[in-house]
This record gives sequence, C-alpha cells and structure tokens, in this order.
Amino acid sequence: MGWRPPHHRRPLDLRIGQRGRSTFRAPHDQRQRLSSSRQVSLRSAISGQRSALSGQRSAFSDQLSAISCQLSGPQPVA
Repeated sequence: MGWRPPHHRRPLDLRIGQRGRSTFRAPHDQRQRLSSSRQVSLRSAISGQRSALSGQRSAFSDQLSAISCQLSGPQPVA
C-alpha cells in the first residue's frame, strides 16, 4: 500500500482549478477572436523572415564550403 495524500485536499484543488478556468475562459476567447487577423499577418511576416533566413543559410553554407576547400587545399592528403 503506497502512501496517499489526504482525501480532503484533492476535491478542493479541483474546485479552485474549475473556478479559475470558468473566470478566465471568456476574456481568453475574446482575445483569440481579436488576434486571429493579427496572427495571420504575423504568420506571413514569419514566413518572409524564414525565407530570408534560408537564403542567408545557403550563402553561409557556400562560404563554409569555400573556407573548407581553402583549408584542405595545401594540406597533403594522408
């Protein structure tokens, strides 16, 4: 038989959680409704940033390959 927490504590925690959820639900829904258009604009901006980042990444990989070629050039291959 494992140790159990006292029985009177768990229903009280459940009641507190339900009360908080019921009070916080309406403002959260309003905020979601307001920010849906803002979310779409944010998503497009994020996708633009992501494409720019991918371009930077390809340029960076080109630089890295050139540097590695320069480094491995004069060294004799074992």
